[in-house]
Amino acid sequence: MDKLKRSNDNILLSEINSFTKATNDKYDQQLWILKNAQDDSKKTDRLKVKECKWCFYLKPEAFAFSAFTKWLCVGCGLPQTSDSSAVDRFCGGFSDKYKACIKCGSDLDMNASRSKLSYE
Repeated sequence: MDKLKRSNDNILLSEINSFTKATNDKYDQQLWILKNAQDDSKKTDRLKVKECKWCFYLKPEAFAFSAFTKWLCVGCGLPQTSDSSAVDRFCGGFSDKYKACIKCGSDLDMNASRSKLSYE
């Protein structure tokens, strides 16, 4: 009985260590993502796709279907077409004009105290 208990304890310890390693890997990955967001290490790529730091680095991916979806830009009201059911909030033209994230509508640099609307 004592031998069986030690064997079970070893198996349990092995499982706990395995789970802990996997959790540590996920933790390290999240820290790496947060550091990239804080440093804005991919700013050029982020601005190219017209997304704020939150949407580009941190926002979980939306559950979406592959489907051509018609939607209206919240900013300009012009009809848009997307190849996904997860549509943006603003169209690219509106984002360019007002430097706003196409996904959530925030300032692209997350400046909550802008002094002017347009950067033109």
